[in-house]
Amino acid sequence: MTRKVHVGDVIELQRRKIDVDPLGSYEEIGIRSFGRGTFHKEPVSGASLGNKRIFEIRPGDLVFNNVFAWEGAVALATQTEEGKCGSHRFLTYTARNDDVDLAFLRFFFVSEPGLALLGVASPGSAGRNRTLAIGRFESLEIPLPDLAEQRRIVVRLEGLLGATSSAVEFIRRAINLDNALMDSVVDAILAESSRAGWPSLPLREVAIVNPPPSPTEGPVAFVPMSAVDEKLGKIADPEIRQIEEIKTGYKQFRRGDVIFARITPCMQNGKSAVVEVDGVEYGYGSTEFHVLRPSNKLLPEWLHRVVRSRGFRERAMQAFTGTAGQQRVPAGFLQEARITVPPIEDQRRLVAHIDRVLGLGDEVRRKRELELERATALSSSVLNSGFTGLL
Repeated sequence: MTRKVHVGDVIELQRRKIDVDPLGSYEEIGIRSFGRGTFHKEPVSGASLGNKRIFEIRPGDLVFNNVFAWEGAVALATQTEEGKCGSHRFLTYTARNDDVDLAFLRFFFVSEPGLALLGVASPGSAGRNRTLAIGRFESLEIPLPDLAEQRRIVVRLEGLLGATSSAVEFIRRAINLDNALMDSVVDAILAESSRAGWPSLPLREVAIVNPPPSPTEGPVAFVPMSAVDEKLGKIADPEIRQIEEIKTGYKQFRRGDVIFARITPCMQNGKSAVVEVDGVEYGYGSTEFHVLRPSNKLLPEWLHRVVRSRGFRERAMQAFTGTAGQQRVPAGFLQEARITVPPIEDQRRLVAHIDRVLGLGDEVRRKRELELERATALSSSVLNSGFTGLL
C-alpha cells in the first residue's frame, strides 16, 4: 500500500557543526548532478578554511547539495564518506523512524517525478539562484509504499541501473580510447614529417606570436572562449558585431591567424582554431588566446594541426606558469617552440592526410555519442519505471 507523506514527516535534517582546528586537516565532499554520486575534494588545513562553516557527514546520510538539488545533486553517503565533511550548502538527512528506506528516497529524488518536486522546492532562476528551500522541501508530499515494497524497488533498480551504468561507462571508456587513438595517429604523422629532412625552426622565425593590433572598421567577429569547439578545433559560434561595440580588453586577430587557448584546462582540451569567419576580415576574442600569425612559409592549417596535436600540448603543459587552476602557457614558449616546416605543397598534402584521419575519428565519435545518449536515456527510463503507479 502506498500512502502520501510530507518529506519532513519521514526524514530529519541533521546539522553536525564541526569546530575547526586551525592545525587539523579536513576533507570535504561534493555531489555530482543527475544522481551520479559523491566525490572527495583534496584535504585542506583548518587554517585555510578561515570562517567557513563545515558539518560532519556520516555513512547512511541522505545528502542534498542545496544549490543543485533541482538537477539531481542527491546522494546517499557510504562508508567512504566516514570522517568527511560538507559546507553549509550540503543538507544531510536521516530517517525519523523505520518506515522509510533512504536508498528508496535517493532513487525517487533523482527520478523525473522527484526532480520535478525538487524544482518546485528550489525557487529562483537558473544555476546558483535556485537554492533548495528547507521549508518548501520538507513540505513536499511524496508517495511512500510500505517498507518491504520500498526495498523491493531499491533492489530492482540497483540491479537494472548497475547493468545500464556499466554500459554507459563502457561507452565512455571507448570514446576516450578512440580520442587517444586519433591523437596517437596524428602524433605519428607529425613525427614522420620531422624525420623527412625538412627544417625544424623556432616558431618565431616563421610566425608572429601575438601581433600588435591594427586599425579596423566595419563588422568584426567576436569570439569568446566558448565559441571555439574543442572537439573539432573550429570557431563554431562567432558573433558579428560592429567595431564600435567592441570595448578594450580583447585580443585582436584576423583571417588566417591561429588562435590558441593559453589557460588551463582550455589548452589541454584543444581549444584552438584557424580564424575563418565568413564576411569579416578581423575578429576579437578572449585575452586568454595567444594569436599566431603564420608567414608565407606556413599554411595556417599546418600550423594549427601542429599546435593542436597532443604532443605539442603536452610540451606546452611543461611550460605552464602560475598557480593551480590559473596556469597559462607563456608567449615565450611559443616563440621558441620548434616546428617542422615542409614545403607548402607537402604541408597541404599532410594537412589533407591528417584531416582524413580526423574525419574518420569524428564519424566514430558521433556514433559512440549516439550510443551513449541511448544508454543514458535507458538509465533514465529504468529509474522512472521504478515509480510507475506510485504517483
